[in-house]
Amino acid sequence: MRNLYLIILLIISINCWGQIGIVTDSDGFLNVRKSPSGKVIDTLQEGEVFFISVDSENSIWIAIEYGEDYKTGFVHHSRIIEITKLETSAENIPELLFNTKPAQNSENRKFYGGMNLPLTESFELDKIDIVQNTDTIQQDFKYSKNVLTPFLPSGIYSSSNLVSKGKLKLYRYKDFVYYRMKLGDGSEYYESIWVVRNGKIIQRLIGWIV
Repeated sequence: MRNLYLIILLIISINCWGQIGIVTDSDGFLNVRKSPSGKVIDTLQEGEVFFISVDSENSIWIAIEYGEDYKTGFVHHSRIIEITKLETSAENIPELLFNTKPAQNSENRKFYGGMNLPLTESFELDKIDIVQNTDTIQQDFKYSKNVLTPFLPSGIYSSSNLVSKGKLKLYRYKDFVYYRMKLGDGSEYYESIWVVRNGKIIQRLIGWIV
C-alpha cells in the first residue's frame, strides 16, 4: 500500500505531456517566448526535440517543456512538427547499442522520469554505443546516466532488435535520427528520446507522456 501511494504521488507531481515536437524552422533556430506573442526568453536549434502540452496541441501558440532542466515557454505552431508525422524509415541509420546493468542504490538515487521508487529488482542504462562501420564508439555518459530500464534486464540491446520487438521507434528529419524508447506501461509512461546527427548523440529528452 505504501509503494502504491508513492507511485500515485510521484505521477501527479510530474508534468505530463501529450506529444513530442521537433524544431523545423528554416532559419535554423526557433524563438521560445514567455507567453503567446510575448518576450523571447530562449532559442532552440533546428532538429531539437521538446514536449508539447496536451492542452495546446491544436493551438497557434504551443506550450512546451524543453531541455534537461525542463524549462517552459511558448513557440509558434508553424515552426515545428510533431514527431509522429516524420518519416519512420530505418534504412541507413546508425545502430545504437544500449548496455544495461542492475541499478545501484536505487532507493537513494534520483532517476529521470520519476522512476526513483524502491523497486525490488531494477535495471539502469550503463552506457550507449554507436556502431560506425566496424567501429563501436561510446557516447557521452550524460546521455545514459540515471535512466531506469525496468523492461530491459542486464545485457546489450541493439536499436534494430528493440525496433523489431516494438520497444523502440525510429524517426528521421533531414540528417537527424530520433530513437524513441518507451519505459513503462499503462495509460501513463515515461519516454526517452535520443537525437543522433553525424554519427553521435547530440541530445536526450526524458519525460512522462499521457
